[in-house]
Amino acid sequence: WPAQPLTIRKPCGLVQSPTLRQLFALMMPTPRACCSSCASLNWNARLALIVSPINMVGVGLTESTMAAFAFLITRSNFLVGLSSTVSGLALLLVAPCAGCLADRVGRQAVLRLPRAP
Repeated sequence: WPAQPLTIRKPCGLVQSPTLRQLFALMMPTPRACCSSCASLNWNARLALIVSPINMVGVGLTESTMAAFAFLITRSNFLVGLSSTVSGLALLLVAPCAGCLADRVGRQAVLRLPRAP
């Protein structure tokens, strides 16, 4: 069976390749709403509910790997705990400021900030 390319036929008869949003919509059909708050979830909320767990798996793997690496280098539980605490406190202090800055100047500018020379 040759693989058929995925296309979307518009009402006017025009055939086009699907956009990323249309592909995600095919993968994430709108669920039946169990209540009115579930029915009001828009595209961004549904996408966040899918992407957030994936992101947290990555963060968990990174944090545990860094802790194991720190223990291999220092052989000290105290220093591993201290580095994890400092990392968490830095995130706690920077995240609200970055959020306020993103509201004022735009998200793209804040995301480009760490890469600025």
